[in-house]
Amino acid sequence: PKPKEEIINNNRTSEPGPSSTPKDKDFVSTVITKLVLPSVKELKEQKSYDKLQKKQLKEFKDLSKKNQKKLQSEIQKKCSLIEKKFKRSIKKHEPQESGLSAQNQTVVLQEEQMQELLKLQQELHKQEEKMRLEHLKEAYKKLQDLAEDCKSNHMKKMKDTCEREKKEIQKMMDRKRQNSISEVKVKDNKPDEEINEINSRHIKETVSAIRTLEEEQDKRSEKLKQDLQGVLESLNKEFEENQKKLEQELDEEYQQLTVKVALCLQAELHNKGVRNESLSNHSSPGSASLSNCSTPTFPSHRRSTNKIMDKSSSPSVLSETD
Repeated sequence: PKPKEEIINNNRTSEPGPSSTPKDKDFVSTVITKLVLPSVKELKEQKSYDKLQKKQLKEFKDLSKKNQKKLQSEIQKKCSLIEKKFKRSIKKHEPQESGLSAQNQTVVLQEEQMQELLKLQQELHKQEEKMRLEHLKEAYKKLQDLAEDCKSNHMKKMKDTCEREKKEIQKMMDRKRQNSISEVKVKDNKPDEEINEINSRHIKETVSAIRTLEEEQDKRSEKLKQDLQGVLESLNKEFEENQKKLEQELDEEYQQLTVKVALCLQAELHNKGVRNESLSNHSSPGSASLSNCSTPTFPSHRRSTNKIMDKSSSPSVLSETD
């Protein structure tokens, strides 16, 4: 910025018109307060959002643990039932027929038990699927609310901010007037006429500067609304993308349930010494670990919600806020 003396001398030689001038904008730029909304990344760094993610992580872990326990219990029960029926069928038949007959009965029973386990696994998967999708929506709704709250807080303070800026402009213009008058008094023996000119010019310059300030304040308010809409649109786009990605991931997991259940049942029957060839059609080498006999192995919830929520998710309907 120019030194005060230079500003004073320039203004003494050229009187500004009623429209805003570069000098008006110079004054306004020194008092106008910049109001900005946080970016999507900054919204995700806020404590309340982090708290929500931790809460969601705990909820998902609790549900997953409960479902794993329930499924494992059912697998053990059904394997025990198959084992008992197998031994019972061997005792009932002649030695030459017992092996084949017992195996046939075991095959039928294994198929029945596997279908029951598959049905249970599908129900448990749907519970977890519902929670993950709800968490995704909840997380993006939280980000949307944080952006709305920030904009609302700015708007509440706007009136006081505008008044303060106006007073600062008036003080600056008055200091400029006083400096000009002091300079005239030092240089001239009869300064009255020039002082009147300075006062008259001061009024016009102040009116022009305030008008420029008000224009900038209106622009700032409008930009704040546009920025909010931009943030909401970004959140909505991310939500739709990540919701689609999560739904695809969940669908792929659902398609693998038959293999997972068959492998879990195979492993348990193998431990009990019961032949289980009937389940080989439902499984394939390397499809899943035999030791993994719980609910399907989802990505850790922190990883999935961060992978999904780092890009984040929220209700698909986002309205423009005035």
